[in-house]
Amino acid sequence: MLTITDDDIQFAEKWLLPEGAVFNKQRRRVVENLQSIDVLACPGSGKTTALIAKLIIISRKLPLIGGKGICVLTHTNVAIDTITQRIGLSANRLFNFPNHFGTIQSFVDKYLAIPCYIEMFGHRPFKIDNDWYKAKLERQRKYLGRKAQYFCHKNPHKDYPNSICFNDFDTTSDGKCGSLNLDLRVSDHNEIYNKLLACKKSVLQSGILSYDDAYYLATSYLEKHPVLRSLFLERFAYVFIDEMQDTDARQLALIDSLFNDSVVIQRIGDINQSIFDSMADDVCCWHVRDKGLLEITGSKRFSNAIANVIQSICIKPQKIEGNSEIIDIKPTIIAFADGNIQNVIPRFADLIIEHDLHKVEGQCFKVVGWVGKPNIDRHTISSYWTAYEKEIQIRNVEYTGLVSYLRAESDEFIRSNGVRYYRRALMRAFLKCLRIVDKPNGKQLRTEAEFYKYIEEDKSFYAEFQKRMAEWCLAIHAGNNLTDEIKIFIGTEFKAFFGIDNMDVLDSFLNSGIMETGQSISIPAKTNIYNHIRDGNQICIEIATIHSVKGQTHTATLYLETFLYEYDVKRIIEYVKGKHRTPTQPRVCSNLRVSYVGMSRASHLLCVAVHSAHLVGHLKELGEAGWTIDSTLS
Repeated sequence: MLTITDDDIQFAEKWLLPEGAVFNKQRRRVVENLQSIDVLACPGSGKTTALIAKLIIISRKLPLIGGKGICVLTHTNVAIDTITQRIGLSANRLFNFPNHFGTIQSFVDKYLAIPCYIEMFGHRPFKIDNDWYKAKLERQRKYLGRKAQYFCHKNPHKDYPNSICFNDFDTTSDGKCGSLNLDLRVSDHNEIYNKLLACKKSVLQSGILSYDDAYYLATSYLEKHPVLRSLFLERFAYVFIDEMQDTDARQLALIDSLFNDSVVIQRIGDINQSIFDSMADDVCCWHVRDKGLLEITGSKRFSNAIANVIQSICIKPQKIEGNSEIIDIKPTIIAFADGNIQNVIPRFADLIIEHDLHKVEGQCFKVVGWVGKPNIDRHTISSYWTAYEKEIQIRNVEYTGLVSYLRAESDEFIRSNGVRYYRRALMRAFLKCLRIVDKPNGKQLRTEAEFYKYIEEDKSFYAEFQKRMAEWCLAIHAGNNLTDEIKIFIGTEFKAFFGIDNMDVLDSFLNSGIMETGQSISIPAKTNIYNHIRDGNQICIEIATIHSVKGQTHTATLYLETFLYEYDVKRIIEYVKGKHRTPTQPRVCSNLRVSYVGMSRASHLLCVAVHSAHLVGHLKELGEAGWTIDSTLS
């Protein structure tokens, strides 16, 4: 039986923590535990560090009994990048078979959805992506006919195409997709339903799937091949799920159907931070197991003053211990009158400078709000900052020259998106080279996975390529110009490996000196930056939605009161006063989750902007709860 010793923990501490630092009792209990447990961790608790420590220790004990491996699942590629970077190459065995590292979505796609699709249609799907799927289905709308088009605009199906979904466990006898989950009047059923079903099947057959389609296929595949479960049970001894609070009902059901008590499953997260893209989906499906429950209540992120006020602004109250090494600055409510709403952000900037936070090393200042879309009659982020624009989405860009794939991005951009951004850019460049020269042997390598599967047959080239990719990513981010180095690589080792006999066709691509514009993923709009100058000090503050800053840490955060059916701070004012009661109304629950995430970003200074009228009768109790009321703008 696998055990973790004191020596193991000391090894991980030396690897991961600053010199002389050790895990406290709570974190140590998490690291050394190898039973099926749930771990509840407060914001900034170091839960991911504890998980990484456990993984590093396990890597030294591989192979496991029976040749089994471990499975690490999370919700974003950024999280996977963070884990893999901190584990390092010395624990490289963790990333090889039979182990699996990846997002829950990639796990479902790789082992279930894609095999099911191949079984149904005889080839791999082209793309599993909600944006591609929406665009494709929108283009099919014109073929639906008048009645079906009208139906797509009616409640509860306003969100066409997301509402056009297959029923789970419903396939035809020949294994093809079955019925749709729609609510239709009997008189409309045949004409509208059949058109929508035909449209949905057409998009599926084209190879473009939504994430919902992937789970539908995965569920169908498991139902048809129940032996798969035994294969997963034979392969994995341990399953670790990070950010468990973000797991939705379908993901949870799928995980439960794959693993039983013979596998150790550790679920790690914070149920109070379960926020989703819409209020309709904002339900935490994680029911925490009381048996063997471990908690991490100490936060390394923020001060005791911030911990004191946010611990009741949540679904389930939790004792949070702040970081005593961070100076206590009382959280501040900036009260404002209508005429002063656009002075709120400048006032926040003044408070930053008054508390000398502009002198903090690596400072980060942000303004966050729940609702960004302008509303003439109600306050949203745009009311406070009229230049606000939502995040912009720029599609994967195929450049005409190599140099455009080798651009460096800001530290903040890479912290948000991971160094995998550079790896993907480089891979797009290499794949483009192969498309131009029609290699290898006319075989089209379209994806990073297909590329690596092809080159891994040559262990020497594979290992050297992986090593260089890691070095190139770091060098690009450091600002080094790698154009000549990568051109030489393509003209020598790359050319030889893929049997490229005519480099002339690559001349234009390799030697173009024009740096084209464009990014491959979502980035904040450049107008969402407020520059503030006072007494010769200049600071920059970014304005963003709460959903976009989840997982981040800010030196100072300003939470803006915005309107969604009601003003959000007004709706939860009793919780802000420290008076917690178990919420029962869905909108209050959603509000608490979003507010908790937004207010738990700050390390030093937390400010909340609230209309003065919403504070009437509450000032005394707010002060007793630990808030300072700034009435400069009221």
